Amino acid sequence: MRTAIVGTLAVLALPILSACGRIEPVQDGVPPHPTSVENEDAVLSVEPGAVGACEGQRVAARIAWKVKDPAVQSVLVQVRGDDGGRKVFASGAAQGEAETGQWVAGGTRFHLVDADSRRDLAAFEVAGLACLGPTDGAME
Repeated sequence: MRTAIVGTLAVLALPILSACGRIEPVQDGVPPHPTSVENEDAVLSVEPGAVGACEGQRVAARIAWKVKDPAVQSVLVQVRGDDGGRKVFASGAAQGEAETGQWVAGGTRFHLVDADSRRDLAAFEVAGLACLGPTDGAME
């Protein structure tokens, strides 16, 4: 009886274990994590909205924004550094977009800021996807 149960579990686990080490960012056309945040002030999008955490994976991302308040004429896009401080990544009109280099990782946080008042309009943090190695989750 125990052998039959173990055998059944092994057959059921095979498809799951064969997927270890791969990250499937899109399944059935639906991203696993949001790629934008919207509030009464603005929309801030970051694509991709999630990055694999495998061996410090870093990707290039497209940042897009649109401010809803007509009084806001220009914005700063800031990125939070490892030290917790913010650095200006891009600046521009109330609507725009910019491309990063290959430095965006899980946990990278972007802030859309009114350039005149320095008021935060929106913020988005890139999700870090778990990376399963070939032995993670294996039964011993």
